[in-house]
Amino acid sequence: MGRPYIMMDIIDPQFSYKEFLELAYARQKEKGEEDAPLIDILKEVFEDTIRPNEAASRVSAFVFSHDDFLSVYSGTISTIVGAAHQLSEEGDLRKLANLVLALSRLGDIRNNSNETLQLSFQGKHYEIEPNRIIEFDDGKIWSDLPHFMALFSEDMQGPTAYLNFGNPEHIAEQEWTNANTFAAFLIHNNSIPPSLFDHLYTYVFRTLADSLE
Repeated sequence: MGRPYIMMDIIDPQFSYKEFLELAYARQKEKGEEDAPLIDILKEVFEDTIRPNEAASRVSAFVFSHDDFLSVYSGTISTIVGAAHQLSEEGDLRKLANLVLALSRLGDIRNNSNETLQLSFQGKHYEIEPNRIIEFDDGKIWSDLPHFMALFSEDMQGPTAYLNFGNPEHIAEQEWTNANTFAAFLIHNNSIPPSLFDHLYTYVFRTLADSLE
């Protein structure tokens, strides 16, 4: 799997949330995409004007308000993973982690219509029969967070992995630090076993081993 789609090109992975949002809004205006409601929700999360559970419910409503909701879901996950790399303030990364945890605890989405849903995403076709849980690729939306672990885990392999994408070493190292901090909050703040984030411990030990070399 290649590098995940990041919301914006990374110039300096030490953004405050305000800088992150400013660039995000600018990108939406430039490209005319319809992700502004998602950015609005993230703004409220970072400014503590909304609780994680409410934010997660609104993210879900945003995703499923689109006919092409698989693409919108995937873009939402990519945006969150991108933010985990770009934000360097621990408080911001903690709030982002709490949002992801809240998303993972939402009820699974079912096809409540009387017709089979015909869905396509990245060249694959999916049929979701009435009353069946919507799932694709590696799991159910939302309990399994399809794509999240695949995108995020790839980038936990170490800073040298980023160099393959042409990033300067200092940026690669800062991105890795941001990602590890985010992962630590996911693990620490999740108290409901079993957790789909448990295998991030593997990357924690790898990080320690790499640092001792």
